[in-house]
Amino acid sequence: MPTSLRTTTAALVAGLVALTTAVAAPPPAAAATTTYSASQGFSGTQGASQWTYESFAAGSQSRLTSYDASFPRWRTGSYPWVSPDALHPETSSAAARVWTAPASGTVAITGAVRKGDAVGDGVVASIRAGSTTLWSSRVTGTSGVSPGGVGSVAVTAGQRIAFVVEAGGSMSNDHTFWNPTITLTTGAGSTPPAGSLSVTAYGAVADDAGDDLAAFRATLAAARQQGRSVWVPSGTFRLSDVLEVQGVVVRGAGQQATTLLSTDPDRGSVDLRGAGAGLHDLRREYATTSVRDGKNEKNSITVHDSPSFAITGVHVVRASTAGIYVDGSSGTISGNRVEQTQADGIHVTEQSSAVTITDNDVVATGDDCIAVVGYRYQGGPSRDITIRGNDVGQGSQARGISVVGGEDVTIVDNHVERSRMAGIYISVEAEYDTVDTLRIDVLDNVVDSTPTNQPSGHANVLVYGSQGRMDEIRFERNLSVNATNHAFGVWGGGSIEDVYFIGNEARAAAAGATKFESGTIHRSGNIGF
Repeated sequence: MPTSLRTTTAALVAGLVALTTAVAAPPPAAAATTTYSASQGFSGTQGASQWTYESFAAGSQSRLTSYDASFPRWRTGSYPWVSPDALHPETSSAAARVWTAPASGTVAITGAVRKGDAVGDGVVASIRAGSTTLWSSRVTGTSGVSPGGVGSVAVTAGQRIAFVVEAGGSMSNDHTFWNPTITLTTGAGSTPPAGSLSVTAYGAVADDAGDDLAAFRATLAAARQQGRSVWVPSGTFRLSDVLEVQGVVVRGAGQQATTLLSTDPDRGSVDLRGAGAGLHDLRREYATTSVRDGKNEKNSITVHDSPSFAITGVHVVRASTAGIYVDGSSGTISGNRVEQTQADGIHVTEQSSAVTITDNDVVATGDDCIAVVGYRYQGGPSRDITIRGNDVGQGSQARGISVVGGEDVTIVDNHVERSRMAGIYISVEAEYDTVDTLRIDVLDNVVDSTPTNQPSGHANVLVYGSQGRMDEIRFERNLSVNATNHAFGVWGGGSIEDVYFIGNEARAAAAGATKFESGTIHRSGNIGF
């Protein structure tokens, strides 16, 4: 459809919004949901319940050849092997559990990965859809690592989803527990779910060169008036300016199916505003980026004053500023993948509170992967934030997870690897004039091979204060591996009060396990200190 005709059509439809209370749409297709459990579906027959048991080596894949009913397990020789709830690789051959989609639809994948013990150099666990890696993480301990960014993955009939465990170096002590569950939803197709309005009914056309912004705005206006959600079917839709989502839920057909492509690198944010706004199950991408200057219009997603917002199953690719920016709001950021941003991957600020950030995969960001920040000019800290089960780092240009001006923040069960500066960073900074940081719990995390910028002097896990007050900072049962400087550090000229280290472990720290120069340090039950 020519651009001029598309724009005219969208404008006419938008003008009728006030005169109508419903938009004709095809009746929704009934969706069917089926759950596949790796352990419950385990069998001595390859392919039963959609599961096969395989070996991946040097680009080749083959099924394991022998079934041992006494264990039970599938194996080739002694290793690799796969049992109902565990896998063990061989040095040069990965162990893989593979599920094959019986129909097209969308899958949600759950199930944490953990080592059988905390001995050895760990394993590399990954989830792959064909040649695409959906998620990957190094697993070194017995605390579960939950995959991120796999809450809504589009599949076609016959597509393979592989759960792969590779030796991290030596195969010794690589017994790895992993019992994934796949929930397959079929039948929804490109038909709007019940209670939703499709952007195509308002003139949006997928996969052409035209601008769909007017059609999206018209759909959102109608959905808000009628109390409905907005449906974006499969395909790529082009947006030429900021898109405001006011108190409406927008849902796509899956991260690999629906793309909202911003064509202006300086004005492309999807802004969530108002109570209950949401963005789900799609890909948010910029065609190009421009200079980083902190403007929110350059974020991929910006949440402004939105109580109970939700962002789930979204794949953020590129942004001139932040990937997901939260300003004075409360809500949930879960099951997303964020990469290639020029600022923070996920940034929570402006006195936001009651925000949960769980099971996300945040990599290759231009600044911190996940940051909670409170500046003095904003009037106070962000508080009551939970950061749980995220996999971050992998080439990020600053810290993995940071709290710089926050209160009552819990950082638990995350995996941080190869961030340029500290893996976990708790701070008050004079350099950016941030507020005090109080009551921070850092529990059961793994921090591996940071900082990659070794001359920075950062520790793997660092408490740093250059102004203000820091107190009740607690580290329990964290594992620091392969620190290029110190494993754990506390220093700075600010007022650092009680800092607790309980049951943590330091392995292979190039400059030594600890560097404690400030604060009142409480230690108990640590290993390697």
